[in-house]
Amino acid sequence: MGVAEKTTAANHHQVKPVMVVYTAQMSGGVAYTDFEYDNLMKHFINLMLVSNTLENQGNSASSGSIVLNPDLLG
Repeated sequence: MGVAEKTTAANHHQVKPVMVVYTAQMSGGVAYTDFEYDNLMKHFINLMLVSNTLENQGNSASSGSIVLNPDLLG
């Protein structure tokens, strides 16, 4: 049984995993180096892997959400 299911059972409230995925992190100021090709490629590969993981675990008890670029407009 996964962490989300154990936490749901223990607290009697539905718990779903949330993955936070960054393409660029600008909450501390401008970081244009985050937009270089190699860096973006790594971030998008990570996004694909996270999406695939959530999709493969996609039953109603353990599916989750993705928060994409929370600090991009910071």
